[in-house]
Amino acid sequence: MNSNEQPLKASHLFMNRILQSAGCRVRYDPEAFDKVARAFNKAGHSWVALFQRSSREVDFLKRLLVVAVKKKVLVKK
Repeated sequence: MNSNEQPLKASHLFMNRILQSAGCRVRYDPEAFDKVARAFNKAGHSWVALFQRSSREVDFLKRLLVVAVKKKVLVKK
């Protein structure tokens, strides 16, 4: 990721770090990250709980990110 492609939102940064820790590098597209964030909220999950390290929220976000990469919502580099 170039310096001009750094995620600006905390949710984007958190998702990007989860992806990187899994060895998956994706192109930063704010609209795609927002789409994943909306799906997370629509499923009834909480960003506040996620940032407080709720294992339920972290596990769901990881599964959601896997689906987003497989469905090409998030595009690999």
